[in-house]
Amino acid sequence: MLRARGLEDVRSSLRNGPPAALAASVRALLDEATACGKASPLFVGALPLHGLSDARAYLASEARFFWVTASEGARPAACGSAGAPAAAEPEVVAWASCPDDKTFRKTVHHALDTLAGSPLEKLVLARRMDVVFRERIDDKLLFRRLNAAHPNGSVFRVPWGCGHCNFLGASSEPLVRRKEKQIEINPLAGLAPQAFDTRDTTADPVPLPVCATRAREHRLARERAADILNPFCKTLTVPPHPSALDNGTGPAGPAPLSGVLKSRDTSSVELAAALHPAPSTCGSPVDAAHSLIARLEPFGRGLYSGLVGWCNADGDGEWTVALQCAEIHGKVARLFTGVGLSERPAPGAGDADSRAGWSAMLRALGVSVGEDAGVPRLGLPSAQSLPCA
Repeated sequence: MLRARGLEDVRSSLRNGPPAALAASVRALLDEATACGKASPLFVGALPLHGLSDARAYLASEARFFWVTASEGARPAACGSAGAPAAAEPEVVAWASCPDDKTFRKTVHHALDTLAGSPLEKLVLARRMDVVFRERIDDKLLFRRLNAAHPNGSVFRVPWGCGHCNFLGASSEPLVRRKEKQIEINPLAGLAPQAFDTRDTTADPVPLPVCATRAREHRLARERAADILNPFCKTLTVPPHPSALDNGTGPAGPAPLSGVLKSRDTSSVELAAALHPAPSTCGSPVDAAHSLIARLEPFGRGLYSGLVGWCNADGDGEWTVALQCAEIHGKVARLFTGVGLSERPAPGAGDADSRAGWSAMLRALGVSVGEDAGVPRLGLPSAQSLPCA
C-alpha cells in the first residue's frame, strides 16, 4: 500500500491530449519538485475515462510504502465473518439507481440493436446508485474493509472536493507496473461481458453464458495491449493462454504481459495513458464504444472507470482501473457498476443484473438496499450533484 501525505494540488498543470503530452506534464512537475529540493517527489492521482475536468492530481511531499494483510482490515459485521468487530449496522434512509431498472432495460435493448449492425464487439454501460445514510459515512473504516476483502487487489482512497468527500474503491485490474525498464501489464477484461438472446423482441433480453465470450475478450485484450506496447518495448512477452489469477476481486483473467522498455524516459503514466481506456471500461473497439456511450449514458462517469495510481521521478509507478468504487459525500455514497453487452451468444454462466456489480461495495458499507430491504427510493434519482453534508 502507498500512503501519501502533504498533497499539493497540481491538476491545473496537467496537459490534456495524447499520452506523451500528459506524461511530459507529469515529468515537468516531478523535475521541478526535485530542483526545489524535494528528495523523493511522487505524483499521485485519479484520471477520468476521458479528459481531465474531473481529475484529481497531487504532488506528495511524503510517501510510505507498506504491506497490509487481510487480518489488518475490519470486515463489516453484516458479512458474518468470524472475528468481525461488533458494530451497529449503518442506517440507510433512501436510495436511487440511475438509470432506473425500466429505463436501463430500454437502453440495453437499444444498445443491442446498435451492436447487431455495427463493428462493435462489446459495449460497457455504466449505472450508478446513490445511497443516503442517517449518519456521516466513516470512509476510513470503509477503506479498511476493502483492504480486508481484497488482500491481493488494488485498493485506493483519493480526496474528492471538500474534507468529507473521498473517492474509494478496489480493482482487479493493476493495469501497469513499471520498475526501471521492467514492465508488467495486466489487460484483464475486468467486467465480465454479458451476451443476450434477443430472438424474442417482445421480452426482456435473456442472458446467455459467457465463458467463451470472456476467453475471446481476453485474447483481444492481450492483442490490443501488445500492439500498443510494442513501439515502447525492446522485448515483450505475451502469454499465449489465459491463466487463473486469484486476486480476490473478480473472475480469473489472462496472465500479465511482461517486457523491457527501450527507454527509461517512458514512464508509468505514459504507458497507462496509452493503454487506457481499456475495453473493460467502455467496450471494443474502444473509440466506437466511447462514442456510443456518450449518447446512451445519462450521467458523467466522473472518476469511475478511470485511472488511479502513482509515478515517481524515475518514471516508476503503478496504475489501476477504478471499476469497483464509490464517491463518498458525507452521508451519501454514490456507487458505480458497469454491464458488458455483446451481440454474440457464448456458452458458460453469467449474470446480467447490474446490481451484482454494486454488491461488493454495499457489503463493505455493511448494508443492503432495495424495496425488499424496506428502504425507500429517492425522489430525484437523476440528480447530478450531491451535498457534502
